[in-house]
Amino acid sequence: MNTNLVTIDIWDETSLLKACDILHDARFDPSNAKFDVQTATWRAAFIREFFEDPSLMSERSGIIFTTFTYPMAESVLELRGITDLKTSDRSNIGVYNFNECQVSRGKYGLLFCESMEIVVTFGEKPSGSLRDIRLLDEHRSYCVWRNPFRRR
Repeated sequence: MNTNLVTIDIWDETSLLKACDILHDARFDPSNAKFDVQTATWRAAFIREFFEDPSLMSERSGIIFTTFTYPMAESVLELRGITDLKTSDRSNIGVYNFNECQVSRGKYGLLFCESMEIVVTFGEKPSGSLRDIRLLDEHRSYCVWRNPFRRR
């Protein structure tokens, strides 16, 4: 089985944004994140949709809908060289969905859909990595409407 687990080395803003793009909609539990002041490293686990290996996805077509099923992956984002890290959690719900990274004046805001934000400041430029640890037994799916009258 070919599983194209993701590994991204982060060495600049572009590679950080690429890693954040892969984490879009990933589940995040702040209790699974740790900031080590001694090493200036933040490490966090995410559960994300795994689309990188099409052989692991399945498709089931019905008359009106097509259902696509895909596995979930556990990924770890590690950011190094951090000089400041601030968390703003206005909803306190426990588990969040990652949305995007916004860059403003040398600060990187990791924004979550449920009114949570983690603002990271790096000493020089972003560095770290995003690594898929493993595929989970958990699967998700989504449906798309198909036009039964359209010719293929």
